[in-house]
Amino acid sequence: MSEKALERLNQASRESAEARFLDCCGSREWARAMTDARPFADVERLIEEAGRIWQTLDAESWLEAFAAHPKIG
Repeated sequence: MSEKALERLNQASRESAEARFLDCCGSREWARAMTDARPFADVERLIEEAGRIWQTLDAESWLEAFAAHPKIG
């Protein structure tokens, strides 16, 4: 992700940012938490926060994310 893309994400409306995060992970709870965590100082911080938030999710949110993932194999 470029600095410009990160800046756009940080400045996006709540609805737009949440939709972008849902493109990355199908968990609505994760997408909401990532949206709330903005602004991110840099991509490294975004990645760190993504992992931290993922670890706080319950099994239902994990299953929602997995169900949204394309089938492999």
